[in-house]
Amino acid sequence: MKKTLKLLMLMGVVALGINFTEVKAETTTVDVTTAHQEAITTPETKAQIFVVEKVKPDVVICYHQAGKVMYHRKHTKLSNMLYSVTKYTHIISGETQYGTFSDYLDDRNILNCTLETGPMPAPVKNSEFKKIYRTNKNVLIAVAKMYS
Repeated sequence: MKKTLKLLMLMGVVALGINFTEVKAETTTVDVTTAHQEAITTPETKAQIFVVEKVKPDVVICYHQAGKVMYHRKHTKLSNMLYSVTKYTHIISGETQYGTFSDYLDDRNILNCTLETGPMPAPVKNSEFKKIYRTNKNVLIAVAKMYS
């Protein structure tokens, strides 16, 4: 009997899923050492965790903006496939955990990758969304085929 793949795709609402103690609006860079060490502290992350606990996905793809990069620590088979679809640059996260949503997923052995869509700086202009859609429209199908 074939197993049904549970794939969850989330749109990011927290910068890289990091729960910051303080971020100033005029700041363009963030010192990740100021991040919480727990993954479940902001309302946005709590909502994401709630969905993960209800759905119990095998794979989670998080979308965020901007930079045309992908963040991941593990699961290079997944990230290599995503690169073949999007051509986003790989950024391998270190082993230090900063309380990100990805840390939460990694701790539970849930395959995941964060795709940073569109050019810098954020927010991405409305005129970019058609290109972002074309770049990412086959991600869902490619992930499903990979794990089916």
